[in-house]
Amino acid sequence: MDRSRERDALMKANEISSIGNKFLQEKEPWIMIKENEKGAGEIIAQCIDLFKVLVVLYNPFVPTASKKLADSINFDLNEGFEGIFGSLKEGTKVKNIGILFEKLEKEKIEKLKNKFGGKK
Repeated sequence: MDRSRERDALMKANEISSIGNKFLQEKEPWIMIKENEKGAGEIIAQCIDLFKVLVVLYNPFVPTASKKLADSINFDLNEGFEGIFGSLKEGTKVKNIGILFEKLEKEKIEKLKNKFGGKK
């Protein structure tokens, strides 16, 4: 995949993520659950399906993070898009994966620039 196509793919994945976040914020399942537990569960299930789509889409760009995210809900990343929709079993617990990305301090950034930055 050339750089232009990679950038476009990443931008589309980010757009999908934003749409999913907006959907979740608008539906407010954390409030809905008080009066409509089934409806709230359906919203969460849809968001988990979208989460799996995003994990597959981001995998070429951040494979280690994608693997951790997939593992957090027992999703087999090797299934790709085939295993996404409706595959989450009721009662599945989301595993805490801790910090996904560590904060890069200025000193570490400079070391990485020097190591991988190439000639200026």
